[in-house]
Amino acid sequence: MADAAKSGCPSDEELSALLEGALSQDEGAKLHAHVADCQSCGQVFALLLNAQGAAEAPKPLSEFDQRYELRAQVGRGAMGAVHEAYDKKLDRVVALKWLHGEHGEGSVSAGTRSRALEEAKALAKLSHPHVVRVYDVLSVDGQDVIAMEFVDGGSLRAWLDERRRTPRDIALRFVECAHGLHAAHTQGLVHRDFKPENVLVGSDDHARVVDFGMASDVGVPNARLRDAADQRTHARSGTPHYLAPELWRGEKADARSDQFAWGVALYEALTGERLFSEADVGARLAAMQQQAFLSRPA
Repeated sequence: MADAAKSGCPSDEELSALLEGALSQDEGAKLHAHVADCQSCGQVFALLLNAQGAAEAPKPLSEFDQRYELRAQVGRGAMGAVHEAYDKKLDRVVALKWLHGEHGEGSVSAGTRSRALEEAKALAKLSHPHVVRVYDVLSVDGQDVIAMEFVDGGSLRAWLDERRRTPRDIALRFVECAHGLHAAHTQGLVHRDFKPENVLVGSDDHARVVDFGMASDVGVPNARLRDAADQRTHARSGTPHYLAPELWRGEKADARSDQFAWGVALYEALTGERLFSEADVGARLAAMQQQAFLSRPA
């Protein structure tokens, strides 16, 4: 403040100290009295007070932040990242799946994302003990987010790898998966990418199928059994090893496609080996038709 010493008015530093509560009780009382009587000092002090208030004022929380408290990332896959979160409104822990954007890192096609969202909305109407519940479908800063049941556990793959499981225990988990798939099929929903990685086994040791309709597009050659020159390349949904023959041929997935993937996964879990050894499409289809399995259980 210009000529503060001559006029008896406090300096800007003294006013700032008053604002910050850095003065003694006597000094603070004297400055407060001066500011109350001095119009120019009162104006400067008001400006400093407003500036401090603007700097300290918290940004308004979005509707999403008001409801959810994000915690640790608990998974990441082809479709997006999954975070544990706390739902403050309903007082429960949830899983939030953030779907990749079409052009971002790990992006997926708009068609796949659209299908995943539509099936998530349909799954929100389904309540079954062996299907991960979908609570809501949100849009947060232009990103699609699916709020789901949080399962305290790991994937069926991790459960199988953790230690040697008895055939009975394996069968029980897969029967639970079958019940979950059947419940979805009765609602007209098809998983399209059933595999051990898309099943969660909770701390209660029960299985829950997750990620219906979230199969990402993978490049799989068209499987018309003709000369190589006639073959074209198409996008197929799902994980190649578990794909049913009709999906290799580019046909539409239905409940039977999930049943095939379930059977392949069960065979693998019981024997510890892959069902088919052939890699290329034509050989794979021929092996399926001839039931030429890699190995057979005793």
